[in-house]
Amino acid sequence: MSGVDLFSTLPDHVLQHVLSFLPSRNAVLSSVLSRRWRHQWRSSPALRVPGPDASTFINRFLLLRDGASPLRTFEIDVGHSSDEYADDDVDVWIRHGALTCQTLAFAASVDNPPEMLRLTSWPLAARHLTTLRLCSVSIDGDFLDLSRCPALLHLSLSKCLLDCKTIASSSLRRLILADCSFVSSAKTTTSTRIATPSLRWLHLEGPPRCLLESMPALNAATVRLLRGKGEDCGSRSVLLDALSEATSLELMASSCHGQVLILHAQVSAS
Repeated sequence: MSGVDLFSTLPDHVLQHVLSFLPSRNAVLSSVLSRRWRHQWRSSPALRVPGPDASTFINRFLLLRDGASPLRTFEIDVGHSSDEYADDDVDVWIRHGALTCQTLAFAASVDNPPEMLRLTSWPLAARHLTTLRLCSVSIDGDFLDLSRCPALLHLSLSKCLLDCKTIASSSLRRLILADCSFVSSAKTTTSTRIATPSLRWLHLEGPPRCLLESMPALNAATVRLLRGKGEDCGSRSVLLDALSEATSLELMASSCHGQVLILHAQVSAS
């Protein structure tokens, strides 16, 4: 079998699928393998860019790829180098990817809110999007009014700064809110309304500064409420009312006096 080119018998769409699992820089480098490989990366259904100093590469990749071949996966992780990127560029990338993608992810490793990349406030429109993951970005306005994302099933927001009145989706099945900060434009803490009536699974971790509306389809929830300075502990009962339909509930909460309560509950339908 030595020296046999097993790839030459594969159709183009299979080669492009294989390339979609590689970081996009590596996929582009495959163009030097042979004449047949020269343009395969242009039709790869994925953009995967890890690491710093990628702004120019991303812009050129999107400009040069075959527009007739839709992106299905769009993943960018800038790590600790968010200062090398412009807010407008990141916003354009996300909205461009949302046009055809099923999976869209953007992540940074930033803990200081002033250094976070900010997304523009108008709602995200993504007809095919099923999974959205955002980490360490600043989100305000109506961006998380996801009514224009009718296929969205999975939403994960981690370490984000949220200045929005509503997180709304009628299709969402799984929601992760982990270590997010809820603020208002006046820089005071506020409650964000979460309207996800079709939700089946919830993971909520952080200060309880959101109001959960009814979730009649909820099966399982993990809630870890961390007390913030000056927080009104009485507001937690309002948040927990929406979890009454869950058949599996894990709750960890710090009290107003610093104690920690851990509760595991399994509820069987009668």
